Amino acid sequence: MKLLKLENNNLCSITPEALGLKVFRDIWERDKTKLKDRAKLDLSFVYFFADWQSTFKKLPHTDKVTTLEKEVYDNKYKADELVLAACKMYEDIQNESSFSLKHLEAVEKTAVKISNYLQTVDLAERDSQKRLVYNTNQLQKTIADFPETIRKITEMRKHVEVELTQDPNLRGGASKSSFED
Repeated sequence: MKLLKLENNNLCSITPEALGLKVFRDIWERDKTKLKDRAKLDLSFVYFFADWQSTFKKLPHTDKVTTLEKEVYDNKYKADELVLAACKMYEDIQNESSFSLKHLEAVEKTAVKISNYLQTVDLAERDSQKRLVYNTNQLQKTIADFPETIRKITEMRKHVEVELTQDPNLRGGASKSSFED
C-alpha cells in the first residue's frame, strides 16, 4: 500500500488510503491553508524517515531525526509528536504489508556484517600455536560468493518494490487502463 507520493520538489502528496488513517488525516487537517504546504512538509519528513527506499532509512532513530532536521530541512523544521507517530505508523504498515521487505532488511544487515568482518580480517594474525587465525580458503570463498549475494539483494529489492507499489485493487496481473486512476 502506497501512503505517500514524493513529488519533484521533495514534498509529498497524500494518497486516499493515508487520509483514511487518523494520524495522517490529523497532519493533513491541521494545516488550514489552501496549498497544504506545512502538511506536505510534515509528510515529506515521514517519507524520508520511514520509506524503505529513503536514503535515511538505515540510520538509527535519533540520528535520523537529527540528520533530517539538519541536512534536509536546514534546521528550519522540527518534527513534532504527531509527525513522529506518523513515522512509526508508516514503518509498521510498510513492514506488515511485505514479508519480503522484512527478509530484505535482514539479508542487507547480514551482508553489511560480512563486509565489516572482511574489513577486520588480518591475514598475518596467528594464534598461540603460530597457526593462522583465519581460514584463507573460507575467506576466498566468501569473497568469491559476495557478488552473487549483491545480485540477489538487487533482485530482492526489485521484488519488494513491485510488492509494495502494486495496486491492491488489481487482481491476476491486470493493469490499469490509461483513463483509470
